[in-house]
Amino acid sequence: MVSNDGQHIRDDGALSAVYISLKTTSLLRSTTTSFSWPTSTSLLTRVDLEDFEGRKGFALYSSFSVDPEADGYKLHVSGFTDGGAGDSLSGHNGYKFSTFDKDQDTYENNCAKLYLGAFWYAACYNTNPNGVYLWGEDPIINAIGNVWYSWKSNYAIGMKFISMKIRRVL
Repeated sequence: MVSNDGQHIRDDGALSAVYISLKTTSLLRSTTTSFSWPTSTSLLTRVDLEDFEGRKGFALYSSFSVDPEADGYKLHVSGFTDGGAGDSLSGHNGYKFSTFDKDQDTYENNCAKLYLGAFWYAACYNTNPNGVYLWGEDPIINAIGNVWYSWKSNYAIGMKFISMKIRRVL
């Protein structure tokens, strides 16, 4: 069962994370699939963050979608509301998802390889949630961490926790 805030509730009442792939995310908006959510569904996303000092923040986006694989899983995100973390995702709007083996960013090199992550990179990023877990600040190798730049204004500070949740707009 899925709760109103998009979290999965197990039979024993405990919450557990729900992870969905890019392919599943693009299916949520598809009109040619038998996926169980309505085809006219509008989606939003909320990014929750926590640093190693225990501070928490979030960023909320009232519109979120991902194009199908044939279009490179291009990100569409808008409608930012600040929950203290700033906006590090809007700069990735309109870009395709890049990985080590599928360079779809606009930079001359592969951002996923350079910054040890995978994301909707442009040239290259404002956030890198799939980057290396740094245990806080680590300036030894620049910008490889799980960074949300608009919150810390520093590419060397990794987050203790980053969660990107997607749910239907009711």
